[in-house]
Amino acid sequence: MRRRTGSRLSGRRRIPACARVGKSIHYDFFAQTPGDQSSGPSDFYPVHADFGTTTQEFHIGLGACAVPGAIDGIFRIHSDLCRMPIAELTRHAASLANNGVPLDGFLPELFQVVSPIYLSTPESREIFGSTAEPGKVIQAGEELKMPDLGEFLKPLPKRGHGSTTKALAHRRYRPRAKIGADPSPKRILIATVLY
Repeated sequence: MRRRTGSRLSGRRRIPACARVGKSIHYDFFAQTPGDQSSGPSDFYPVHADFGTTTQEFHIGLGACAVPGAIDGIFRIHSDLCRMPIAELTRHAASLANNGVPLDGFLPELFQVVSPIYLSTPESREIFGSTAEPGKVIQAGEELKMPDLGEFLKPLPKRGHGSTTKALAHRRYRPRAKIGADPSPKRILIATVLY
């Protein structure tokens, strides 16, 4: 995955995969801007991430959201390369989301740098806020739980990716931003890696 803090179902992914011996494939499934932007971004504002020696401006809010690319891409990779049923793959992810994963390694530091993004709304603070240090982002050793994500993943294999992507896009945008009739990602790029 590209970025661990940016790895989410509503984002974009780049995944190198080995289809068979001697052949490497690179999947890149982009998030897309909404089809109908006539209403303008109603919730779009800057925050600053502090990297120590410099800061970087990021724009966040519903106006910064894109139509999800990850779900369609994951289903495409599964269709092309996988043998294990998708239900088995999502079951483990749902379990981790519901039961929690302890935060360790570089992630706590990364969350601290981009904490203005993760602490920007009450809903986000509920997930990414520290229970040990209220008002701060989740700290090393604390468990990151996402029960809503766990519940979202459970019916995913039966529901399928097309309707799921559309439902997720509508859930994220409405009622404050318009999206087109087909909010699914418009492209999944597949390239053979040359050595």
